[in-house]
Amino acid sequence: MTTHQHAASTSSTVQLDPKKARFFRIYLSTLAALGVGVCVASAVLGWGFWGWFGGVFLLVAGGGGLAGMAKTGGPGQLACPICTKPIEVMQINVDRTMQCPHCDTYLEGSTQMQRVPDDRIATHTAFETPLRDNFVWPKECPVCAGPVTGTVTVEGMSTAGAVALVAAPIAVARVTKVEAPCCDQHKDGVSLRREGSNTIIAFRSIHYWREFRALNGA
Repeated sequence: MTTHQHAASTSSTVQLDPKKARFFRIYLSTLAALGVGVCVASAVLGWGFWGWFGGVFLLVAGGGGLAGMAKTGGPGQLACPICTKPIEVMQINVDRTMQCPHCDTYLEGSTQMQRVPDDRIATHTAFETPLRDNFVWPKECPVCAGPVTGTVTVEGMSTAGAVALVAAPIAVARVTKVEAPCCDQHKDGVSLRREGSNTIIAFRSIHYWREFRALNGA
């Protein structure tokens, strides 16, 4: 049994965050107005290249930001369709896959967000979870859920430059390298990265992500 078994039709609407939208509009409008003012002052007072450069930069930053807000809908908020706690997004009208910061459920969508369905396989290792010192692999390919026919070495980046360890199906001690299961067709289903002193493991398959977390008590 995997975590959060809910109907895939459960969804939540992303709504405009009026306070943040108002703040950004005022901020960006101020930048644009300052840009116009600096350009006018440069023309009248002869401030030269750097005056014009600064004015145009502010004008483009402010005007471009306002245009971007109009196109993407501005900052938004939604209630997680699983745990109902609030989630913030920077752009409403943009397709996204994101993890709820409260219940860890992966959601997808744009103006409507829903739980990622069990058959979703991303083009990259999009679904992340912390990797414990001791863990076990589900007995299936991390991409297609077919039989495991071999392993592939997966390395994470170590910010401290520590010596990488090779982990067996039950890993030991702060791994930065693992031997991940795979089938003959899929050798890119797992990735690692370091985040401070922690190791984060990621998968292409949301099904495998859920199975891995359930098997390892996440």
